[in-house]
Amino acid sequence: MATLTEMVSQSIEVIRVPTESTFYKYEDRGNFSNAMLFMGSAILTFIAAGYYFSGGAGALNHLIIGVVYYFGFWGLTYLLGRVMGGEATWQELAYTHALFMAPLLFMLTISSTLFFSFGYLQVASMYLTFVFLMISLYYSIRCVQGTMNFYDPIKVLGLIASMLVCSTVIYQMYV
Repeated sequence: MATLTEMVSQSIEVIRVPTESTFYKYEDRGNFSNAMLFMGSAILTFIAAGYYFSGGAGALNHLIIGVVYYFGFWGLTYLLGRVMGGEATWQELAYTHALFMAPLLFMLTISSTLFFSFGYLQVASMYLTFVFLMISLYYSIRCVQGTMNFYDPIKVLGLIASMLVCSTVIYQMYV
């Protein structure tokens, strides 16, 4: 079980060096509870931002988006990856996915809050969400390659297509 300090340092390395070997290196260092703790804290800040700007409806919207986005990306990736012959376990993929997804969600929340505070709500929301989704898609691809041990381009492209569908659904929910 990883400590919070270890998870933060591992996240920094994964964000700075998003290679297959980096994800592979950390897949056994944490478990499902570590992933939920890390992602749960990011989703709570996302919910708080939703509440701050839109009250209870905004908080509920952000809760649904945060949970659907994380579990949608991660769950879909796990299920399709296993069907395609991926080698990762549920815990390994949850943990490595949380190492980049939690910091990205924190960054989206902070940057959105700053833009929203200055009155650029709609325009900033669309652009920031799109950028966030594209960055998380890139990290997801690297995570899948390293954690699931996928190097076949056809398998990777199949997973990318499913992640793009999930991203599009989330983008439409958020914007």
